[in-house]
Order: sequence, then structure tokens, then C-alpha cells
Amino acid sequence: GSGAGDGGVQRHGCRSGGVSDGGDGWWRVAMTWGAVLWWLVVEGGVVGGSRQRLDDG
Repeated sequence: GSGAGDGGVQRHGCRSGGVSDGGDGWWRVAMTWGAVLWWLVVEGGVVGGSRQRLDDG
């Protein structure tokens, strides 16, 4: 909901949490999930190794 370009639409989005404004809200959510998924793919081996170490105690 940040960005004065759309005026009321953006302000309403900020008040509603920045997701239902149809502006930068969904874009930020998509970018966040994209970064998480990318990290899981790239660091998948490291995460798996860490889990095995935790299981071993």
C-alpha cells in the first residue's frame, strides 16, 4: 500500500493490509514467496544436510 501514484486506491490498500489494493501489495507478496522458493531450490542441499545433522543430535 505504499506509493502515492494511485492515491485513494493505494491508501485503501495500506489500510486493508496492502494485499487487496491490487497494486504493490500482491507484487510484494509474490516477490517474497518467489525469493523463498528460490532460496529453497538453491539452498535445498544445505537445508537437507542441516536437517540430517539435527536428527543426529
